[in-house]
Parts: sequence; C-alpha cells; structure tokens
Amino acid sequence: MAHDDRTLATLPAEAIALSHRQTLLLERSDAETVLRIVGADGAVSLTVSVTAAGPVLRFEGAAVTIQTSGALVLDAERVAIHGREAVAISSGGDLSLAATLGSVAVEAHDDLNLNGERIRLNC
Repeated sequence: MAHDDRTLATLPAEAIALSHRQTLLLERSDAETVLRIVGADGAVSLTVSVTAAGPVLRFEGAAVTIQTSGALVLDAERVAIHGREAVAISSGGDLSLAATLGSVAVEAHDDLNLNGERIRLNC
C-alpha cells in the first residue's frame, strides 16, 4: 500500500448511498472519525463519533427502538436515564430494584404511590 502524506484533516468526506434514499457520510479529522446516516430530507438519524475516549452514539428522530429476542445488558461504571417529560419502566414479569452496595433513594416532589396486593417492608 502506498504511503499517503495527507493528514486525516485533509481527507475528503466520503458518501455511500444506502437503501431508502439514505446516505452514510464518513468524515475524518485528527480528533475524531464521524459516521452519519442522513435521510432523504437531510435529517441525521444516527451519528457515531469515534474519539480518543471511545465511541459515542447519538440517535436523533421522533422515536428510537432497540429490540432484541434475547437479553439486553447495559454495563457501565454509572448509568443515568433522563426523560424530559416522563420515565416509565415496566415488565411482563417480575421487576426488581436493588443496590448491592449503598442505599436506594426515592424522591418525589409530589405524591409517592405504592400500590400492590401486599406491601411488605423490612422482610
């Protein structure tokens, strides 16, 4: 392979046509490499930034669904979930909330409702 004296910052962006009139854009710089999926209307639906700190995924659009037929595991030093309007967690079976170390804090600036057939405390 021939040696290329250009730096990443001087490489042109690449565009690859995808199905449904979408485009994959690849942009490189010395700081990061960015992949974007752009719709026919010019709206970006997915951005993957490859940085020195690791990859960053950004989904944009009215709704995003992550679906699997098996388990979905999120494993990190910290996990934060924020809904600008609401957060709902539901299960078709059991739901458990546990802290192996430390405490569990529940805070509400309005009513806190616990509804169940039996509410068992300290059992």
